[in-house]
Amino acid sequence: MKSKLLMFGLSAALAAPTMADVTINVTGATAFRQAALLAIEDLYTTVRYAHDGTAGNFDKSSECTFIGTVPGISGTTTIRTAFNGSVEGVRAVTSSVIADQPLFIPAASVPAGSGETAIGINGSEQAFADFSFSDVSVTSTPFAASPVYPGPDSSVGVVVFSMVTNDGSPIENVTSQNFRALFANGFQQAKLFTGNAADTSIVVASGRNDGSGTRTTYLAETGYGITELVNQYVVAASSGDENTEWALTEAGSANASTVWGQDLDGNGGYSSGSLLRSVLGRKGTNCDVTIYGGVLFDNVKVDTVSFLSLSDAVSARGTSSNTGAKIIAYNGVRLNDVATFPNSLMSAADIAKITEGAYTAWGNQQFYGRDGITGDKATFFSAMTAPTGIESNLGTAGVPLGSMNVSRPEDGGVVAP
Repeated sequence: MKSKLLMFGLSAALAAPTMADVTINVTGATAFRQAALLAIEDLYTTVRYAHDGTAGNFDKSSECTFIGTVPGISGTTTIRTAFNGSVEGVRAVTSSVIADQPLFIPAASVPAGSGETAIGINGSEQAFADFSFSDVSVTSTPFAASPVYPGPDSSVGVVVFSMVTNDGSPIENVTSQNFRALFANGFQQAKLFTGNAADTSIVVASGRNDGSGTRTTYLAETGYGITELVNQYVVAASSGDENTEWALTEAGSANASTVWGQDLDGNGGYSSGSLLRSVLGRKGTNCDVTIYGGVLFDNVKVDTVSFLSLSDAVSARGTSSNTGAKIIAYNGVRLNDVATFPNSLMSAADIAKITEGAYTAWGNQQFYGRDGITGDKATFFSAMTAPTGIESNLGTAGVPLGSMNVSRPEDGGVVAP
């Protein structure tokens, strides 16, 4: 009798469900990280987290690790994020090479407690990404032939961008023509933007490297061409709130091209929107512009024009009136209300310009998984793409798909009902 009971007990124990812990790694678009991080936090009933940002600003961090309990997923759920750019994110979820993966903050680096338990921690563990947010479709990347979960069209919202110029710049509007000329040559006379014949200052092109979905979007949207070479400058020196020297991007540098195999002088750019928004938040001043080690312009007033996600543009605008970057019009249309300090969200009038087709600096935000996602990771995907996930946390990042009365067939394609 004892042996039967013992065997029954052993069988019952073997049949009982186990509480398996799960770790989910997320990478991709820096332009969409705020919406993504807020949506991830909302999944948890109890959570602690550490990140690489400043106190109270986990939603603006590039790297963050959450640990806690998520309904529908058994055991402890660890969700690690490392946002490094849309195109680099698509590469991560389609690659079987560990060198293509980002660095995540290890779970062991998250102190005990609840809520924000540590700040200023950087990722140190390279691991395969399970999911990636992307400002652009996989078909607009070098990885178009690679399968992704659940498929090439995995839109979770519309991500909004804006043309931006630096603090103190006289520029108010940039056309597609202006943009193409500027980024092809690297600089233009400011009077071509302002219409003021007496303006003797210059404007330099500044933007992201080619691992960025923001860059892919602005090259597609303006008709420049996603894989066409650009000439972009970065700030080589600054003092206080002024940019004091600009230099053409160099091949092989920290600002190099990373994805398309086009690591050439000029074709690089900033690796994150946060770096670029810092540049735009400073004033243009009389300074030097250098190229290949030589001086191209000497002691001339220099401003810059670039293209940022709307959330990054609002951050670059600063914390008080007239002390940061300026959100400007694109092809004569500006999101006037969110461009005006201290507004941080789009008004109904701003949103209508997007949903009705007057303003076209936007793209479909994609959420891709590694091919073959199942189980708890598929549950996570479903929770993030539910109306209570990403859609309810868009803020200034974008517009819900269901609100759009227009669409476009591809990145940079014609916007129509």
